[in-house]
Amino acid sequence: MIEKKGLNLLTELPKRFFDVKVEEVGELFSGPTLIHLKSDLKSKKSEKLPLFVSTLLHGNETTGFYALQRWLIDLKPDNLHRDIMIFIGNVNAATANLRRNESEPDFNRIWNQACLNKYLFARELHTYLKNNRPVASIDVHNTSGDNPTYSCVNRLDMSALDLAAEFSKIIVYFTQPDGVMTKMLSEISPAVTLESGRSQDWVHIDEVARYLSRCYEDVESLLVSKKVHESKVFHSLYRLEVHDSSDFMISSDARDDCSLVIRKDLESLNFQELDSGTIFGWLNGKSKLRNHLSVYNESREDVTDNVFEVKDGSIQLVRTLIPSMLTVSEPAIKLDCLGYLMERVELS
Repeated sequence: MIEKKGLNLLTELPKRFFDVKVEEVGELFSGPTLIHLKSDLKSKKSEKLPLFVSTLLHGNETTGFYALQRWLIDLKPDNLHRDIMIFIGNVNAATANLRRNESEPDFNRIWNQACLNKYLFARELHTYLKNNRPVASIDVHNTSGDNPTYSCVNRLDMSALDLAAEFSKIIVYFTQPDGVMTKMLSEISPAVTLESGRSQDWVHIDEVARYLSRCYEDVESLLVSKKVHESKVFHSLYRLEVHDSSDFMISSDARDDCSLVIRKDLESLNFQELDSGTIFGWLNGKSKLRNHLSVYNESREDVTDNVFEVKDGSIQLVRTLIPSMLTVSEPAIKLDCLGYLMERVELS
């Protein structure tokens, strides 16, 4: 049972680390694993605090793993000037190229206190990080839909915002969903999530590898760079969820053979400012929107009627908002959500 599975702890990279593909990680790791690479005590810079990096919380989001391979192969891990702690998350799902297995939880929803009490490996990692406090923490993800690369933070903390701005000039601040890893990490160190486009994109893999290298070399300077003032910061307000019981499909126009139709080009709207009246899809017949699609605010309150209305069968925004992570991937919609809606934040 995953609840009773402990954290594997390694002090060096497996011999075949640089040779395997993500679907082969099960040959290197038997489950959730922390690799703590120790610095060279003879190095003049060895007193720098550790850097923490996590990847494969979702098994089909592979950029972080390949970026680690690219970065570390040039770094020579036997001669480090700061400790590096690497968390390899959902090994079973990665082997199967799945976000998660049906029998397992979402590994990026288990980091609140209730779940830490439930999952042994998560609790052990949390304790380890508190005892070996990193200077900064980075969690690498991919998006299923068409999005630019961007960073996320869970606190409007200037050091985290500057760390985020080093990766992208687009930054999203969010507090929900609860239980994401960076919310836990942000209580220990400045923490960012990197949303690095779609998996298997080598341009973004190189982009993440270069970012990790800059953080390793001098993250202390990045944390006070003031780069956030060159960035656009958004506040994620609403999460769009299609009900498990809904019969929905993706199409370019309304259909008679299902209750909810999601517009086929929905992903093209990501990070665009949308006016009221923008159509997200169509509702068939006498169906009620609340029976198929719900909108939740940061307090997990259903605010569907404050965000959408149905006019002549079309589902329309009722106010100006900016979407992110909108997807037409049916597995992503069913396992996670349809996307998020945001507004711009002006920092003082």
